[in-house]
Amino acid sequence: MKNSSEHGGRIFAIARELGIAPEAFVDFSASINPLGTAPGVASAVAAAMGSIGHYPEIGAPALCAALAGRHGLPEKMIAVANGSTELIYLLPRLMGKPGGRALLVAPTFS
Repeated sequence: MKNSSEHGGRIFAIARELGIAPEAFVDFSASINPLGTAPGVASAVAAAMGSIGHYPEIGAPALCAALAGRHGLPEKMIAVANGSTELIYLLPRLMGKPGGRALLVAPTFS
């Protein structure tokens, strides 16, 4: 039985129970890419292994510049965050009017 605080499915346990490979499933129970790792990601992760002991740059200016250049946008149009929670709280500040108010409906996700 699945604990209500668990995130995602029981793909490996179900595969064992059914006697099939976990790769035979398309798992929609968690925020994962069912297509697998995008080309170039593994080599990018390997190249970054030397810097994983450091926190990311505050505001991620290098990432913002790279994304802006890739998509032909001004850097001020790019917002980067360290996860969904930060984006949930950042979005009203980015979209709102100075001195305005915003409503965050809770729970936003669980």
